[in-house]
Formats: sequence, structure tokens, C-alpha cells
Amino acid sequence: MFSLIGFLLLPGCPGEETGTRYEDSGKATPTEPQFQGSGFFSLDRTIIQILNDFEKPLNYFPIINSEDGEYGEGGRFYRVGVEGPFSGRVITRDAAGHILAESIFHKGIPHGPHRKFYENGEKAAEIIFDQGTISGVQSKWWENGQIKEEEYWSGGQYYGSRLWDEGGRLIRQVYMPKETASLPREN
Repeated sequence: MFSLIGFLLLPGCPGEETGTRYEDSGKATPTEPQFQGSGFFSLDRTIIQILNDFEKPLNYFPIINSEDGEYGEGGRFYRVGVEGPFSGRVITRDAAGHILAESIFHKGIPHGPHRKFYENGEKAAEIIFDQGTISGVQSKWWENGQIKEEEYWSGGQYYGSRLWDEGGRLIRQVYMPKETASLPREN
């Protein structure tokens, strides 16, 4: 699972400019993962709840380049030369300095939104981690900005996906029945 992190990133989070705690919308949560219309409702915590696990607003944590960190004990991410698992943002850049990926770690574990970008700056992928577990909707885009794929996750289990062509036409959808959601997904 940690191998997914190498290509994911996050350029910013709501609430960072003010340095305030993140606030939840207070919407009711479903009692089980479900599909309704074109949406998927997960039992997982919201991004706001996940970000509130940080002891202070995310903009107070360090931002490091990916080459300044490494995976160590227990698969946790560490900043080179610093004792203890890393909390903050890790940025991956190309040779020209463009941001290709940004990942968030809390105590060395992927925690929060992770995004990847194409060299042209368009978003390529976004995934949310909650203490190292994939949470909610994982999205991928074509280089032209059109949605490419959505995968639906809840409680670390795969519930289905939808795939679109470069023109935005839905070409495949897979929904796993609740009782088979934990089965391995097709590639």
C-alpha cells in the first residue's frame, strides 16, 4: 500500500491560510457504504476529521523534498538525519522543479490527501489515506483534465470503480456487493 504514495500529492488544504482547526460540515453519515445516483457514500472519516488528527494546522509542519526522506522501521517514513517518524508534507519534483507529487504523513504513516500531477500541471491522481488505509474515493484524471477513473473504498475495502474514456464517456463500472467487497479487485 505504501508504494501508492510515491505518485500521489497535495498542494494545499482548506483552512491552512488562517492557521485554524478544520471544521466538519456536520452532515449525517450513512450506516453502511452505499451507492446513490452517481455518488458513493463511505463510512470512512471525512477529510476534515482526518486532518484534525494533526496536533496543529498542517501549515505548521515541515515540507521536505522526497529525497530528504526514506522508509524505515515498520514501513514508516522518516526524514533523513532526524529521529522519529516524519509528520508533514513530502514533495516530489522533476528536474525542472515542477511539483509532480505531494504526500502527507502523520507520525510516518500516510494520512490525508495525496496527489499526483502531470508535467503540464494537470491533476493526475488523488487518494485519501486515514492512518495508512485508503479511504473514500480514489480519483485519476486524463492529462486533458477529464476524469479517468474513480475507485470506491470504505474501511480499507474495495467497493467498485468507474472508468471513463478521454472524451468523458463512461465505459465501465463495477460495483461489488457488500458481502464480497473485501475480495481482491481486478486490475
